[in-house]
Amino acid sequence: VTLFIVALAKGQSSSAVMAIALVGVTIAYLRYNKPPAKIFMGDAGATFLGFILAVIALDGAFKQATVLSLFIPILALGVPIFDNIFVVVKRFIQGKSIYQADATQAHYRLLRAGLSQKQVVAVLCLISLCLSLSSIILLLIET
Repeated sequence: VTLFIVALAKGQSSSAVMAIALVGVTIAYLRYNKPPAKIFMGDAGATFLGFILAVIALDGAFKQATVLSLFIPILALGVPIFDNIFVVVKRFIQGKSIYQADATQAHYRLLRAGLSQKQVVAVLCLISLCLSLSSIILLLIET
C-alpha cells in the first residue's frame, strides 16, 4: 500500500497499477490463509511476491535518483530488509553458512520471547506501519 501511495504521489501510473494489483492479490490470498489455512504460499509464491515488490520499489526509486528517493522503498519494505540483513550478518559473524536454515528471524525471536502468533503478527505489522509512515513522510519532505 505504501508503494502504491508513493507511486501515486510521484505520478508513476505503471508502478501504482502494479502495487494496487499486488495489494488485491495478497488480500485475496490472506482470506484463505487464516487458520485453518486452506492454501499455502510456499517458496515460489514468496519469491514471486518479493520479486514484484522489488520491481515496484526499484521502478519508482530510480526514476528520480536522489538520495532521499532511494530510502523511500527501503523504509517501505523495512521489516524484511532489516530482518534479512540482521540474520545474514549474525550468521556470517558466527561463521555459519548464510544459506543454512536456523531460527534467528524476527518472528522466531518474538515467539521465543513469549509472544503468541497473533501478537508477533501485530508487532511486525506495527513496525512495518511505522516504517511505511516514515517513508511517506520522507516523500513529503522530498517534494
